[in-house]
Amino acid sequence: MVNEISHPVYHIIITCNADGQLYNANSTKNILRILLPPETNDKSLAMTSSFSSMMLACLLISKIDTIEAAYAPVHYLAEAVTKMINNYAATIREIAKAPFQRAIFLGSGPLRGTAREAHLKLQELTDGKVICKCDSFLGFRHGPKAVIDNSTLLVYLFSDDPYVRQYEYDLVNQINAGRKGLCQVAVFHKEITLPVDLFNFRIALKCGEMDLPDDYLCVMHVVFPQLLGMFKSLHFGLSPDSPSKSGTISRVVTGVNIYPYKNTK
Repeated sequence: MVNEISHPVYHIIITCNADGQLYNANSTKNILRILLPPETNDKSLAMTSSFSSMMLACLLISKIDTIEAAYAPVHYLAEAVTKMINNYAATIREIAKAPFQRAIFLGSGPLRGTAREAHLKLQELTDGKVICKCDSFLGFRHGPKAVIDNSTLLVYLFSDDPYVRQYEYDLVNQINAGRKGLCQVAVFHKEITLPVDLFNFRIALKCGEMDLPDDYLCVMHVVFPQLLGMFKSLHFGLSPDSPSKSGTISRVVTGVNIYPYKNTK
């Protein structure tokens, strides 16, 4: 018989809401609560600043032993995002005016998660008028590629890793040899070497000479779909703060119960 060894479970709670149950729970055993500034606590349905802030906080926690080295990358991220908003807001508004009914976001490694958040944001902010999908570049190569039609927007969230880029470029070339969709957008930090005419729009995020791991890129890459969702929502005559006219989705998730756990083994 194998002896069971009990190990304590530790929790790190990252929240933007000082009034929430997670932050104000009575239990303090094995729990670290991290409260972000009140400006990050979104009031709108689709979480944007709260998502980006909590993602960055989680990333920095993983680097806590070398946190001083994170100062420069974080400042760089802030400058890059500010530059993108200033330089590309009009371009993103133009993209939002395109008559796409489907949108596909692709990313590799950590940027696969960003692609997932991107597809959720655009779908939420358009009240489901735009049906979205996310995948990795490799995962999209075969069956999933069948969803591309003449009403599809394709967004490529490119990695900075030159090895990973080889596979990403292969997929872009493959798509452009077949059904190209309605519009293709390249979002990148380091300059891409594919021909310019493969893309309808290019969103360049670089604002200086700094090498960033792809986990940092997630923070800057997600701002493009956040802005795209906002402008597309406005294009449909919706309110980005409350786009769900039917109330199908709401800012606060309801109907989720927490049931007492009983170990039956």
